[in-house]
Amino acid sequence: MNLNQDFARNVIIVSLGPIIASAFSFIAEPWIARYWEPEIFGLVSYFGSFLLMISPALFLRYNFAIVQCKNKFEEYNLVGLSIAVFSVLFIIIFILFPYFTKFLGSDFPFLRFKFNFFISLFFASLYALLRYWAAFSRKFVQISLSTIILQVSFTILLLIFGYLQKTDTDTIIWIRTISYILGPIALIVIFFWKNFQTFKQHVSLRGIVLVAKKYKRFPLFEFWGFTANLIAFNIPIILIARYWGQEINGLFSKAFFIEYMFVMFVGEAISRVLHKEYSDMVNQGKNSVPFIINTFFTLVQVSLLPFISLILIGPELFELFLGKTWAQSGLFAQNIAMWMFSIVVSLSFSPLFSVLNKQKQFAAFHLVLLFFRIVLLTIFGRIQMDVFNAVLIFSLVNFALLSFQTLYILRVAGLNLGKILRLLLKPALQLIPFVFLVKMIQIFISPSPIFLIIIVFVLSTPYIYLFYLKSTVLPMLFGKLFKN
Repeated sequence: MNLNQDFARNVIIVSLGPIIASAFSFIAEPWIARYWEPEIFGLVSYFGSFLLMISPALFLRYNFAIVQCKNKFEEYNLVGLSIAVFSVLFIIIFILFPYFTKFLGSDFPFLRFKFNFFISLFFASLYALLRYWAAFSRKFVQISLSTIILQVSFTILLLIFGYLQKTDTDTIIWIRTISYILGPIALIVIFFWKNFQTFKQHVSLRGIVLVAKKYKRFPLFEFWGFTANLIAFNIPIILIARYWGQEINGLFSKAFFIEYMFVMFVGEAISRVLHKEYSDMVNQGKNSVPFIINTFFTLVQVSLLPFISLILIGPELFELFLGKTWAQSGLFAQNIAMWMFSIVVSLSFSPLFSVLNKQKQFAAFHLVLLFFRIVLLTIFGRIQMDVFNAVLIFSLVNFALLSFQTLYILRVAGLNLGKILRLLLKPALQLIPFVFLVKMIQIFISPSPIFLIIIVFVLSTPYIYLFYLKSTVLPMLFGKLFKN
């Protein structure tokens, strides 16, 4: 099996976890949405977002460097260094916890859930560390399994306690905590069962110091961009809760996380596998441009149709499947669709910044992104702009910034601007008849939500064949996906 077939297979393996977890969560959503009110969902989204702003950053990005190691010595000493850095920062956060929670106001009762916060922070951080270790070791099945456990456990517990009518704040925070504990269990067991003895043989103070020096660019440059990206990613939920309340935050969060299911099983899967494969190609001096071209084109093809469909019928989809309580989530889904598309593409190619030693530029992009997100939502919130208009403007600005970031790194990787635009425009132009027909039907017929969804599905079937079966699934089955 050649490199391209390996890449396609590994993308599928890594994406299977998010696909299974997302499919299960999506199927369960009609029941979950009817059990849990928007305000309660907003609180747990706030809790999760705050954790995710902190937990992956507690290694100063040395955990990310594991994927680019050249041998076992570097791998295990980077793991040891990551654990040491995490331990120090975890203790500092524990000591300062009562002080910085005062600055958060009454948006979330952190002191009441202090135990949940720290136990979740510990296991969420382990999850972030061990996934990169597994990527270096090509343990893609374990990565997929850990994603399934993390997401599916949360969904199952929401269904169980929702059915039992235990739908208060305490219950949902404990559900989220338990899912964070379960998420890395498979990776922890595998590491201690198969690799702990090797880890003890290789790790040493001298080795930790050596890898700390060799990979110092990661804490010095990459860390700041990565942390800015973490905060930028999660800050909308924090600020929407602050200025428009937890109920509106719950409606926004529902739309955001349903769409982010697609981001997870496409963008994150490609990102993790591309990081390893592209690193190897660069280290071996191979021409990587055809590989990047085919990956970009396939990614655009796979991603455009779902987000275009959400722009067209987002409100109808949410009202039909989640109930009238969540109808406004469909408006949010419609307004953030192009932003989500740009996240899929930018996330997929974000490892190129590290491999091509563009950590400074990565940091600069995400500091700018963070600045605009905070400023926009703070201004809109203070003037109490209509939240749907605020989110639409916010989404379009983010789409423009993330698109520019992706164009930049693809050009550094060897693609010219004309080539990138042609790869993007081809599937976009092919979708024009689909968009035109759906809009005409909406304007002149005004069908019921269920009838409109059926029409959209029927009209999209030629594109499902063209974009997924003909261009992706069938070639993959015959070993031609990402062929140079």
